[in-house]
Amino acid sequence: MQTTLGLTGALALLPLFLLQFAAGAMMDHRYDRCDWRTVIMMPLYPAAFWMLQLVTTLVAYPMLLARRRGRPATWVSPDRGGR
Repeated sequence: MQTTLGLTGALALLPLFLLQFAAGAMMDHRYDRCDWRTVIMMPLYPAAFWMLQLVTTLVAYPMLLARRRGRPATWVSPDRGGR
């Protein structure tokens, strides 16, 4: 059994990527003229966002499973020196 999506998965996600790309281009077109740097960088945003979601899930899920029963799952913020 194959565990990765491979080409089928990539083809299934391609329309979602193109939809995000088109929506971003339409929103950007209202404020800026077409700039090739923007067009080149636009595909990187969804890819970076999806990778960030993947890393966040891979880090948080084991922490969730490792916590003791009965304890709340809360986020502990670092001290920012306020007050």
